[in-house]
Amino acid sequence: ERPVLIEFTADWCINCKVLEKTVYADSRVVAAGRRLELIPLRVDMTRSSSVDQALLSRYGGAGLPFAVVLDRNGQVIQRFPDLFDTKDLIKAVHRAAMVQAG
Repeated sequence: ERPVLIEFTADWCINCKVLEKTVYADSRVVAAGRRLELIPLRVDMTRSSSVDQALLSRYGGAGLPFAVVLDRNGQVIQRFPDLFDTKDLIKAVHRAAMVQAG
């Protein structure tokens, strides 16, 4: 039972690529993820299926880029529609990791 980051991305999504090269690749994000045992999941929506669309909608996303941080109980801690920064992602992951298993 660990915190989870779900990244929704696509090859045609320019802002998704920006996030991958900046925020997700940032050494501080990588270090926090390791320390907090974050489970990173990527949903590739390049050839979007109805299942992918349903998952995006389930977490409150409408378009790309979109990411969501879940706590160990699967509850949404924070949604990231559009671009976001390293600091906000690290804060969300820390909050997710602090939630007690229920």
